[in-house]
Amino acid sequence: MENKLKIYREKLIIENIVMAIGTAALLAVQFLRLRPSYEGNYGDFYQGFIAGVSAGLCLLLVIGLLIGLYDGLVGPGTGTFAIIAFTSVLQFDLRTASGNAKVLNLASNYASLITYIGAGNVPFALAIPCAVCNILGAILGSHFALSKGGKFIRPM
Repeated sequence: MENKLKIYREKLIIENIVMAIGTAALLAVQFLRLRPSYEGNYGDFYQGFIAGVSAGLCLLLVIGLLIGLYDGLVGPGTGTFAIIAFTSVLQFDLRTASGNAKVLNLASNYASLITYIGAGNVPFALAIPCAVCNILGAILGSHFALSKGGKFIRPM
């Protein structure tokens, strides 16, 4: 009985942490939607550093590590967190941040996929049709994002 209570208590703690992270993400997204967009050259960000690219590279590595850790533990919302990090920390515009988030998500998803396949937790009969439809949706969504720009993405 005591073991069941311990498991239940740990589950509640994890659920509360995930809920707090989700709430913080929603607030951050609303903040980013309401602030004026940064449409400058994303390379301008690096000019403020004495070390130049190395400081920006360190920030990118930290962002990649933290978001990868979150993606491996929880999963949903990883792209949103990446976009938040790229726009707020690195001053990327929404299109550049979204493109970089795709690369980060791709790497993270491949790592997770290899891990889940190795553990035997991928039902391919369900996963393959879903993946095909996901690819089609991603092509359509990317087309709209690239053709319409930040003014189309921001209200969403």
